[in-house]
Amino acid sequence: MKERTQAILDASLRDFIKYGAPITSERLYEHYDFGIKPAMIRHELGVLSEEGYFYQTHPSGGRIPTNKAYRFFVASLLKEDIARTSHAMEQMIEEWQNNPYASLVKEVARTLNVCAVGAVIGEGEIYESGLESLLTRLEIEEKQELIHVINAIKRFEDKLSNTKELWKEELLWPNVFVGENPLIRNEHLAVMGRTFEHNHEDFFLCLVGPRRMDYEKAFSLLRSLTREYMI
Repeated sequence: MKERTQAILDASLRDFIKYGAPITSERLYEHYDFGIKPAMIRHELGVLSEEGYFYQTHPSGGRIPTNKAYRFFVASLLKEDIARTSHAMEQMIEEWQNNPYASLVKEVARTLNVCAVGAVIGEGEIYESGLESLLTRLEIEEKQELIHVINAIKRFEDKLSNTKELWKEELLWPNVFVGENPLIRNEHLAVMGRTFEHNHEDFFLCLVGPRRMDYEKAFSLLRSLTREYMI
């Protein structure tokens, strides 16, 4: 992919994740400097759409990122050294040693505005927080689809409680899925997970968010935890 095309794709994803507004050439031209006119930006967006990175709900409307676009964006983030840990995150991590797992999971869910699921591997202890907040952020209109999301997460929790060896090889940092994935099978969700060693126990932390979740903030937190607690 050409550097300019990649820059337009990256800016489009960042803008959509932050604001949720369909991507248009006029909006990109107004807020970003690619050194080209709106007509050329529109052409680039058209090419990206043909390649499966965007779709339109109607021909005259803006463009919406596909799972392919999110995955490309995530892959590019993984190549960066993201250091955006806030003071609140650093304090949370510092205090983790004195906090019960339930408090950690609750604080992670609140800080990232996602559903957080934690488990002490092999002990059957499951901690979950933020599911209600996640459901309010999902761009789903059908009630049945929301039920499918809830059931998918509950099945995942059951799987955690019954699994002694939880994909240890697969969950080496980083592990991120957008859409259908082997952890939680639902196309509306983005999932990232990491296993840490804490107090001589293997603790698995999974973040479940909408596809528009703040990946950079989540990566920053998990990387900070990784530095403190390596498996």
